[in-house]
Amino acid sequence: MALELVLDIYSVPSIIALFINFIILILVFRIRPVKIQNIFFMLMLLGFMIWTGCQIAVRSATDVSTVMFWGRLEHLGGHFASLFFLCFVLAFSGVYNKKNSKYLFSIIIPYMIVITYLMFWTDLFAPTFKHYVWGYSPQPGPLFFIIAFFHSLFSIAGLVLLYLTYKREDIFIIKTQAKLILVGSSIPVLIGGITDVILPSLGITVFELAGILTVIMAGFIAYAITKYRFMFSRLELIAKVVFDSMNDCVIVIDTTGNITNVNKATLNLLGYQDFELIGKPINKLIQPGKGSKKTNPGTDMKFKNVELQRLMNGSNIKDVEMIYKTKDSRRIPMSFSGSFMKDKTGGIEGIVCVAKDLRETKMHQDLQHAYQELRSIQAKLLQKEKLAGIGSLATRVAHEINNPLQVIIGTTEIILDENDPGQIQKDGKDILIAADRIKEIVRDLSIYSRDASTIKVQPWDINRIIKQSCELVKFSSKLTNIKFRFYLQKLSKIKVNKEEMQQVFINLITNGIDAMDENGKLSIGSFEHDNLIQVQITDTGKGISEVDQKKIFDPFFTTKEVGKGTGLGLFVVHQIVKRYHGIIDVNSQPGKGTTITLKLPVSVNI
Repeated sequence: MALELVLDIYSVPSIIALFINFIILILVFRIRPVKIQNIFFMLMLLGFMIWTGCQIAVRSATDVSTVMFWGRLEHLGGHFASLFFLCFVLAFSGVYNKKNSKYLFSIIIPYMIVITYLMFWTDLFAPTFKHYVWGYSPQPGPLFFIIAFFHSLFSIAGLVLLYLTYKREDIFIIKTQAKLILVGSSIPVLIGGITDVILPSLGITVFELAGILTVIMAGFIAYAITKYRFMFSRLELIAKVVFDSMNDCVIVIDTTGNITNVNKATLNLLGYQDFELIGKPINKLIQPGKGSKKTNPGTDMKFKNVELQRLMNGSNIKDVEMIYKTKDSRRIPMSFSGSFMKDKTGGIEGIVCVAKDLRETKMHQDLQHAYQELRSIQAKLLQKEKLAGIGSLATRVAHEINNPLQVIIGTTEIILDENDPGQIQKDGKDILIAADRIKEIVRDLSIYSRDASTIKVQPWDINRIIKQSCELVKFSSKLTNIKFRFYLQKLSKIKVNKEEMQQVFINLITNGIDAMDENGKLSIGSFEHDNLIQVQITDTGKGISEVDQKKIFDPFFTTKEVGKGTGLGLFVVHQIVKRYHGIIDVNSQPGKGTTITLKLPVSVNI
């Protein structure tokens, strides 16, 4: 009786590990069971469960034949768990795909059959099991050492591949996933490798820890699942990055009025964590504002807010003032727009709510009202020009974002019906290009508020940035017969932010192209003189008048036609160059082209 009590105590960790692994398996199955990496992950968890479950059976066994059966099955489950761990990492890292799946399974399945046969129908694994205070352990045979070798090989290969994925990945969420899985997997692999493989190989038998330590791996991966959307595809993660990078507040709700998704701008504004809002009713956040009508008494409505009810009834709304309530009960006026989402059958399955904080706008409106009362008609006209510029900017941004969005939506619909892996890969690259375009637009719009202390700089060859900028312009512009001439001398590297300098050169090159006809020439030269790097961009366009030259770096000033320019490009250029303590000179005459000279000090401290 005393012996059975000891065995029960030693079985408790295995029972806990079995239960937790089972919960994680159910969680993953409910999220996305058809993803191949999820299937491998669930097979790995199944191996963990067999491993820990058989440990319980072995420690409770009373005869040798029972011990032999459950002991063999225990080590077989642990070995296959390490095999599927490697398969899971291959799928997660992108090495495994549909093209090479048949080769992988043509190796795995025969290997599993052979190992299972040798394990159960020969005495090569363990001729007998020896009893210790915590249970039974096999007396190693030749197969034990072979399995130990491959068990270690699979585990170490998986860890190495996870590390390489972590080092090369540039998407934050995937990089964080790889780090979490790497840390969580390393602990049971290293400790278990010592207690379950190395020490038994030396004739030293201790309490087995690897199977129990799988709960650590499961815990880390569970955290990756819930916190960093571990089971999302790469395309879904990229879409999430774009979603979270939006400056406006976006809330997605279902037909019952419960929140299904929120972006970071909403969380930052309202002071919540995402888990505090997901699944909660939208009425918790949104209250009727000045633009909302009162609800008729006795009306059967899903939403307290009548405008949201209008959305659910199939009517889009735009720029309605509503009140958002923060976690600390502050009330924030918002400019609210919303549209409904439809499923394949045409039924409404949810609502997308987009809102912009009106507090700053209202404050500006109050200041603007006082300003207009104090200033002359000339100042009022200037303000109207600025507002027109903002409207032009909004039109252009809407157009620029719509194009890549249409590419993403259209190509994704094609992929859903496509069976050719090569075509799917090609379409996937098109989606990535479009998503990168949206990312660039969002970055451009946020550049005005960027704090110099947050800008990451490193040494760059300006000539290299110039060439890359030209390639980007050629890719995105209809250049017709415009010719490029380069006169680039060897330059010292200077510390700059690459994306900002690309912004500078793309704007200057684009302005030069816009100023020329179809047969223009654009010359770009660089040289270093007096500890200054100088870049000259010369076009053969229509030139700039002396009066306009004094205003070209002012915000919202443009000489282009309405709808073709926002007047912000050169303003952005000037702000960036000034941040690097640089100078911009303009030399132009009407009808004789324009030369813009950019001067940057070799030693830059920002």
